[in-house]
Amino acid sequence: MEGFESRRGRGARRGPPPGDLEVGEELTLRIFGVSRRGDGVGKAKGYTIFVPNTKAGDLVRVRVTRVWSRYATAEVVGPTEE
Repeated sequence: MEGFESRRGRGARRGPPPGDLEVGEELTLRIFGVSRRGDGVGKAKGYTIFVPNTKAGDLVRVRVTRVWSRYATAEVVGPTEE
């Protein structure tokens, strides 16, 4: 098809693909914001991670509970050792 130009669709990925993130994995996470639902929001390994019962500025140890293609949920395991 000459003259046809590809366009990014609504579901086009931006940036590099996320890294490996598994259910049960523990991470230290800095919460940088709060979602519309009130969950804290952090980022790790290319994923956006939603963590209930946290607020912006928290530095917490979390365990991943569910993973989707670009985001995940996690629960607080405890405070960090810093």
